[in-house]
Amino acid sequence: MKSFDKNILIILPGDKLAGSEKVLSLIASDLYSKGFKIFVVIWFVDRDKTGQWDEFRQNYTFYQIENNLFLGFYGLVSLLKNISNREKIALTISSNITLNSVLGILRKVGFLKTGKLVIREPSSPFLRYKKSFKLFMYQLKYFLGYKYADLLIYQTTLMKETFEKNVSIKIKKIILPNPINIDHIKTSSTHHIITNDETYIIAAGRFIHEKGFDILLRAFSLLKNKEIKLCILGSGPLDLFLKDIARELGINDRVIFPGFIDNPFPYFLNASACVVSSRIEGFPNTLLQMLALNDRVLSTNCCGDLYEIPGLEIINSLDPIEIAQSIEYVLTRKSNKEKRKEIDLFLKKRNIKNYTETILEEINL
Repeated sequence: MKSFDKNILIILPGDKLAGSEKVLSLIASDLYSKGFKIFVVIWFVDRDKTGQWDEFRQNYTFYQIENNLFLGFYGLVSLLKNISNREKIALTISSNITLNSVLGILRKVGFLKTGKLVIREPSSPFLRYKKSFKLFMYQLKYFLGYKYADLLIYQTTLMKETFEKNVSIKIKKIILPNPINIDHIKTSSTHHIITNDETYIIAAGRFIHEKGFDILLRAFSLLKNKEIKLCILGSGPLDLFLKDIARELGINDRVIFPGFIDNPFPYFLNASACVVSSRIEGFPNTLLQMLALNDRVLSTNCCGDLYEIPGLEIINSLDPIEIAQSIEYVLTRKSNKEKRKEIDLFLKKRNIKNYTETILEEINL
């Protein structure tokens, strides 16, 4: 490939480093280290600016679109047309259902000129929503734009099976488990030391219904140990709702809501246990980050392929009583050096270098 063709275009719906966006940031970092030039387009659909991509601005070329939905769409089309005409894009990547579809359509009509188009499926709407107008709109997006991509990446076997049961498109598809940067996580976990001597359980994520923090609060209220605390990192639309639940359950003095924390890794490292309480997920990347630092990690059975992960305590229920029992079991479970080695070996195989090399091989780039 000629050097001027080594241009990668990444399209984002905002600048939050949530699950899908974190994967894209890992992809960008690795491809940048391989000599690719990275272009990032951020379409602020919800106008919620976090600045979480700011650290990359010295290495990547950034474009922002800040108009409302309709004017912003026109701006997105114009911008992508100009960039792809000028920069000779070798690969375009997205991990948002709406953007995946839009990019496919724009490619088909010639407004997006790109050597390859790779789209990641970020979630499983067919598991999340029953028959509704919202689900119909997802199906329409799949039908209109996905067929013009070169590669569709599923995160889990369950995601693949659910998608292909409901959507019929003839493009190349692979299951590629989410990557993790263990070295960065372990280094970041010691950037600051948590000196609080109190024992605590940790959870982290956006405060939305799917994350199940309301269930976790009810489970926490049932624990026999009334000295331990619960720390939930994050923010979101259910912030006041969750705090109200904590007050209603009489545990607000033992539940800590620090808000969004840019570096959660010291919390994961020092926690007595880490919990993922989600109702449904594409795949919770936080789970892998927790496992990289802590031997006591629990998760509800919220996505596919969890049983392939060594050392993970899986809760096959959303019943607060069963979740509380699982937490109490993990809190008393002894460390196992052999199991720790197995976890580390599993996580090392899911490194970002292998992930990007697989993508490039699949699209012959």
